[in-house]
Amino acid sequence: MAVEDCKDLLDDAIDTLQASYSTVGDSDMHTIQDRANELRSWMTAVYSLQSSCLDQIEKPDPNRRLLEVGEIGEDGYPTWFRAADRKLLAAHKRGRVTPNAVVAKDGSGQFKTVAAAIAAYPKNLRGRYKIYVKAGVYEEFITIDKKKPNVFIYGDGPGKSIITGKRNFGIMKIGTMNTATFSAVGQGFIARGLTFRNYAGPDGHQAVALRVQSDMSAIFDCSIEGYQDTLYYHAFRQFYRNCVISGTVDFIFGMGDAVIQNSLIIVRKPNANQQNTITADGREVARGTNGLVLQNCRIVPEKALFPLRFKIPTYLGRPWKAEALTVVMQSELGDLIRPEGWMTWAGENFHQTCQYYEFANRGPGSITNRRSKEFKRFRVLNAGEAAKYTPGQFLSGFQWLKHTGAPFQLGL
Repeated sequence: MAVEDCKDLLDDAIDTLQASYSTVGDSDMHTIQDRANELRSWMTAVYSLQSSCLDQIEKPDPNRRLLEVGEIGEDGYPTWFRAADRKLLAAHKRGRVTPNAVVAKDGSGQFKTVAAAIAAYPKNLRGRYKIYVKAGVYEEFITIDKKKPNVFIYGDGPGKSIITGKRNFGIMKIGTMNTATFSAVGQGFIARGLTFRNYAGPDGHQAVALRVQSDMSAIFDCSIEGYQDTLYYHAFRQFYRNCVISGTVDFIFGMGDAVIQNSLIIVRKPNANQQNTITADGREVARGTNGLVLQNCRIVPEKALFPLRFKIPTYLGRPWKAEALTVVMQSELGDLIRPEGWMTWAGENFHQTCQYYEFANRGPGSITNRRSKEFKRFRVLNAGEAAKYTPGQFLSGFQWLKHTGAPFQLGL
């Protein structure tokens, strides 16, 4: 299975290298800086895909061990979204989108499963392939592969249209990447109004609900639910807004270029003797474009954790790889966050090289004067420094977010 995964990952890496070569002469890349941003992002993704392959081969058991004891567009959408997609999502908000495929368990659509609707993706499609998933619980294992770009999948709302599964490493011994209930690989993926869930529970250990390896992808108004490894921002540029993301150990993790904005982060009750780490970034190259930004989010405990929130330690994150980059800014941090803020990775010295930054956070968990001194490069940023990690700059969002038609904020 690891070898097959490697074939897919390295095929994707080769495709990205070929696209990079072709892009050098692309007349749509208006400036040298635009071209540099694009190519750096793609080169970073190539490295991430290769690294994922090596992890699968060299360390078939997942290496994330269990823890013992810019500017805003006038319409509110991000800039890198194409005009057609802005209109599409604006129309969707008004209930005026005509889907290409309707999924309904009761037989009132063309398809009864999400997989069947994706399999019907038309050849030589131009524009968006729009899939409407009616309210219902769909227990499926879904992959939108690289030959199916520009999929827009939407439902009747989180908690209503639910795509769910229970693949996991802890019980079923399935590798982390392949535990994902839903994987998006084709470029330009957009999702809205859905729940992505992995219900394996804490005993499932690594159990992904949503894995995204889609460049210029955007996920809005969705619920992403699990315990360990809930959201895997695997590679490329990704934007999340108005989402609810829940979990326990490393539950927002990956190697992509990801910004999560205006979202609710819910920390759940883990197994006995476990600790909670919200993030685990896997950046390995210091000059890479990748990393994770949480902007204007709220971090709170679920009801089951609330009475135990001072007994069960919760950290903002721990570094999965040596050059991990995570920025938490303009967010409300509940009192469950430990004063030291960040946790080291057992057996590694990544805390000496990773970059953990905070800026303008609020709430009882945001006090930084007791942050761990072990993190040599931890800093509280000023406004000028923090601007570098907004979607406009960090994701080159001014180029593409506006085309998705969904709400966004490019700057602070």
